[in-house]
Amino acid sequence: MGNGAISAPAPGELMSSRTLPLFPLPLVLLPGQSLPLHVFEPRYRAMLAWAQANDGHIGMATLASTKGANEVNADIHPVLGVGRILGVQPHDDGRSNILLRYAGRARVLSDALTDDGFRLAEVEDLPEVSGPVPQAPWLRALLAQLAAGSATARTSFAKLAQREDEEMLHVLADLALVTPSDRLKFLGSDSQTVRGELVQRRLAERAAATLQPAGEA
Repeated sequence: MGNGAISAPAPGELMSSRTLPLFPLPLVLLPGQSLPLHVFEPRYRAMLAWAQANDGHIGMATLASTKGANEVNADIHPVLGVGRILGVQPHDDGRSNILLRYAGRARVLSDALTDDGFRLAEVEDLPEVSGPVPQAPWLRALLAQLAAGSATARTSFAKLAQREDEEMLHVLADLALVTPSDRLKFLGSDSQTVRGELVQRRLAERAAATLQPAGEA
């Protein structure tokens, strides 16, 4: 995506609600997640300035491959998490530490390079997934088991089990889904059941590995 060059709208100009600056990285921003980032490359400093001058959102595009990741037109997955800028800590040399918070998901329709070297995308917003989480009882039972076996994390597990089903699922997804592939499956799914099944499967695998007798690994 994005072989041509386009001019970024000037700060203060009306921005289409379907336009997002892209920050391609080998990660996936999931629902409920906060993401601290260090912005140092000139093109991404320009991207940050543009986002701040407009609606404060950045498309966290996931790189399709680590090969050629630094190329300006590196391939990305079409579905991405949209991050809202919560805070910016600028440094004297132009670098910045920023904090993003998941604000939704979108699908990239097209993208192109700006004159400043960052990518602007036309996107369509995707509806958020809501509804019952069929795996919630199993997830809460696992949290109770973990709380019973860990004195240091007992309070954290107990508090997590008390959250609403969807919020609990989001926290566990961020903990259990460690590969970009799994995280993209979760983000791209329109089914709460499918999302719950994925998290349950990965947590069950990790629990089984933890309980595996020595010498059988």
